[in-house]
Amino acid sequence: MADKQHQHYQDLIARYNYIIRELNHKLRQREFRQRGAIVSNNLEYKVIHTNNSVRSKEEVIRQTSQDNTLITDKFDYRILEILLKESCWQEADELTTYAMLKVSNRDYERYFCLIDIANFPREHLLIIDKLWLEYSRNLFGFSVQKKIYQNLGGTQDYQYET
Repeated sequence: MADKQHQHYQDLIARYNYIIRELNHKLRQREFRQRGAIVSNNLEYKVIHTNNSVRSKEEVIRQTSQDNTLITDKFDYRILEILLKESCWQEADELTTYAMLKVSNRDYERYFCLIDIANFPREHLLIIDKLWLEYSRNLFGFSVQKKIYQNLGGTQDYQYET
């Protein structure tokens, strides 16, 4: 049974890796089409022409820096952003779980321990929460779940029923 379960997890990981590769490829294609023109690395250009519009150098730099905030040393959240923009809630939820497992170095085990949750990096938690809040119009996200939990009387000192 353990071998069968292990194979199932390996298949899931392979599936997620395939999806991530495909979405990265589509993301690169979309970015290329949106730019519509070759942008030189030389920042002396004052404007960049894109599909019948003109954006200032500052706008392009701001967009690039915003994209960079979604890329961390442990996970690239741009794919999650795309799924949320497209309202692919289930896929985004699955990718969020995968991202959290990967950030916690638990993608092999496919579950969290209490210590993993307590030590989850704040930076990643804030990125995930921000994306979910932004694209769900404040309906989903960790901060929304926290408010619901607290309104129902939940505390940080959760006690398991015995």
